[in-house]
Amino acid sequence: MGKFLIYFSCAVLAAILLAGTIVSTMMLKGPPPEINAISAPRVIGREAVISFRFHDSGRGIREITASIIQGKKVVTLESKRFPVISWWKGTSIKDKIVSWQVAPLAMGLHQGKAILRATARDASWRNDFNGNETTFQSEVVIDVTPPSITVLSTIHNMISGGAGLVSYKVNKDISRTGVWVDDIFFPAYPRPQGSAGEYSALIAIPFDVPRPKLYIEAVDTAGNVAKTGFPYQIHYMAPKVDRINISDNFLEQKMPEFTARYPDLTGTPLNIFLQVNSKLRTENDQEIKNICLKSSPKIMWQGAFIRPPGAKRAGFADERHYFYNGKEISQAHHMGVDIAALAQFPVRAGNSGKVIFTGYLGIYGNAIIIDHGFGLASLYGHLESINTAVGARVERGTIIGTTDSTGLSGGDHLHYAMMVHGVFINPTEWWDDKWIKDHIINNLLAK
Repeated sequence: MGKFLIYFSCAVLAAILLAGTIVSTMMLKGPPPEINAISAPRVIGREAVISFRFHDSGRGIREITASIIQGKKVVTLESKRFPVISWWKGTSIKDKIVSWQVAPLAMGLHQGKAILRATARDASWRNDFNGNETTFQSEVVIDVTPPSITVLSTIHNMISGGAGLVSYKVNKDISRTGVWVDDIFFPAYPRPQGSAGEYSALIAIPFDVPRPKLYIEAVDTAGNVAKTGFPYQIHYMAPKVDRINISDNFLEQKMPEFTARYPDLTGTPLNIFLQVNSKLRTENDQEIKNICLKSSPKIMWQGAFIRPPGAKRAGFADERHYFYNGKEISQAHHMGVDIAALAQFPVRAGNSGKVIFTGYLGIYGNAIIIDHGFGLASLYGHLESINTAVGARVERGTIIGTTDSTGLSGGDHLHYAMMVHGVFINPTEWWDDKWIKDHIINNLLAK
């Protein structure tokens, strides 16, 4: 009996020791929490968002803290604490993203260096039941001074539907800069052969905005924003008003081309035309804008653009009123210049550049778009054949296709259009070498 009690006691003790070992293994061991920065900027401006992902594969996260330290001043951001469900389960938080809004000036911090620190503690029993702790720390710079902008170019006389160029200098590193024309942003690029911090922006004045507001904007790496105006004059050009009669013969010939490509166009030929001339036209112009948004930062064109040979049949921004059986049924603006041509007449690239689109483009039919750099692009529409491909480099005068009447066209001709970052402009300016020198090159080289 005595030996049995001894064996029994030893077994109980062993079980207790084993349980203790298991508990200690569960509660005392395990990897510390992980901290990964999602948004931990090296430079913090007047406002910033700091975000971290916290992860613990063991007993879960119990506490998260963050602070910014500058000298003897410690600014503690809002802490997060998570309840322990039970001694054997820990917390339910295994993965957590936490963000803090930081406003250095309001927090009593000043311009200069500081330390960003984030800490996570798990629900283990290590460190006298305080848990495993992980700390992320990095040096940051608090910069609350906006950039300074100095305008270099001087001649900014433009027309509605026309283009211009602005050159300026910024005194610090920036993350974004360009020119606003009302609510349209035209990004700037480093000025060719310019010094560090010098930029030029090619801009467009929408034909239908008679008095837009223009200003330069620069955003530094800390998010500080600077804005400044510059001298400019804009002459409003009233569009030519044109009347176009739509016949049944035209509808019967042209509408099947659209219904074959766009099955959602339904109804009578007249109803289909109304959809094509409004909804599809808007969609096509938006597609053109999207295509043109990514432009080479290098200028690829040189000198005046080639004016396509042939008589001008329609001008830029013509206000078109469409009539059917004597009744006005639709309106639109013509965003290019129509050049009369014989059937399958060769089409040449207006200037050097890179082909960024080839294919069918709704009302423009078979079309080609060439990027000439700095946001400038040209479009060739209503084509029969396309003799180039996306990505191809073309020189001024290269034959890229032949004319036809594809798209919303009543006869063989070339629709020639130009855009600045997708905003249609009057191509005739770019056919004039003197205009380019006076309004673009001189501003590009201004000191």
